[in-house]
Amino acid sequence: MHAIDADWKRSGHAEPRGTAQVDVARALALRAFRLHAVEQVALGDVPQGRRRFELLLRLPDERGALIPAGALLPQAERSQLMVAIDEWAVEQACRSLAAAARAGELPVLSLNLSAPSLRDPGFTDHVAHQLTQLAVPASSLVFEIPELAVLANLEDARRTLGALSRLGCGIAIEEVGAGAAGLFALRELPVALLKVGRPFVDEVAGDPFAQAVLRGLHDAARLLGIRLVATHVATEGALEALRRLGIEYAQGPVIGPPVPLDEVLATAGTPRTRRARTG
Repeated sequence: MHAIDADWKRSGHAEPRGTAQVDVARALALRAFRLHAVEQVALGDVPQGRRRFELLLRLPDERGALIPAGALLPQAERSQLMVAIDEWAVEQACRSLAAAARAGELPVLSLNLSAPSLRDPGFTDHVAHQLTQLAVPASSLVFEIPELAVLANLEDARRTLGALSRLGCGIAIEEVGAGAAGLFALRELPVALLKVGRPFVDEVAGDPFAQAVLRGLHDAARLLGIRLVATHVATEGALEALRRLGIEYAQGPVIGPPVPLDEVLATAGTPRTRRARTG
């Protein structure tokens, strides 16, 4: 939900007008945040199964333009509001899942977990309460956290990710890039998915080195029973190269843009509009 916007600043985009004046605490109190969804599709012979989406945090400004998470989170971190925002997102995701189940389809929703929430001993209790209160299967939630945050908070990661896994939630590690040392540390955690993106995904269609890195990562992950998700997939050529490498899932512009979560739920039970080619 948060880290997918990390490239927004690096890409040279200017912050929306008024971003510096956004009152994150007030937006949270007014429940003004919105969740948008990016679909993940299965590649190759991997069964698609339930629809899968990563959730992104957005805030409408005074003109209705959407402020991305990359422009909001620095203030949220300074104000020590990250745990509250993560808890709000869990509640909204669970409410959305309950509504989707009533409509006849139960997708899998992925939310980014901030480092403060990883360190907060009460966060998993909040997740358990929402799942129970709304009668949502825990397998419908996946929590994503950047690899560097895990490695910097390894004891907290063992505790929190272990507790979330015991509830039945999925665990994904994103922004993977620490190499073999990182993978050795991740072996201790109940990880189901690794997410890898730039620069390797950008270059995978024509760069043998990028292909070799992804192939090696995929082989190592497979030994641990972990599947890979390629992010920021922008071209059909990259999508086809990822399929040939055996990468299990993909998301990005070539799959589809972020859309409001309520629009995703409105299509529950209808045919998918975009599927990755299988050959």
